[in-house]
Amino acid sequence: HARALTMLVVVFCFILSFITISTPLCHSLSVHPVASSSTANAGALPTLLFAAPVQDEDDDLDFEAFQSRRKDVKAEREAAADKDFDGYALRDLLVGKWGEQYDVGFNRVDSFGFREIYLNVFPFKLGGRRCQHISELEYLMHLQAIVEILQKYKQLDYVISQINETDKIPKMGAPIKAVPLRLKLSKDEINKIMGY
Repeated sequence: HARALTMLVVVFCFILSFITISTPLCHSLSVHPVASSSTANAGALPTLLFAAPVQDEDDDLDFEAFQSRRKDVKAEREAAADKDFDGYALRDLLVGKWGEQYDVGFNRVDSFGFREIYLNVFPFKLGGRRCQHISELEYLMHLQAIVEILQKYKQLDYVISQINETDKIPKMGAPIKAVPLRLKLSKDEINKIMGY
């Protein structure tokens, strides 16, 4: 593919050089027309040779500006996506993944001197006796609070990707199997979320 692309660029610049267009376009592509070295072909068309790339300080600045703008656009898109994601969207994601309106909640785990926090997807269905929410409105309000916490600590995209990628399924039984979704948070952030 690279060889075909190179040939396409060469042919393009070759054609441009004969339409009496000045050669700055070809220079910017690091391709320069030169006369044929054969004297037998006095009326022959010039051939194109590849030259060393032309280094320009402005190119470095342009590339840095491009990278900076690309990061800004990505951040703007992520912020817009976060604003559109709410408790309803989380419910739809859970139903789309597992077919049920499962309950979710934060769970702090302390082990070997380390503290971590997980967002667990419990096998407790809305309307079931183990679900802590008595109505769909209360359930959606709980999901909205979860989403706002995840947005505040910039964990929403990470949680969504884990839900989409996991093969685990919340299951009732002995023991109950929740689907743990790990959060990347500092100890202080964990304490703020858990309230202790």
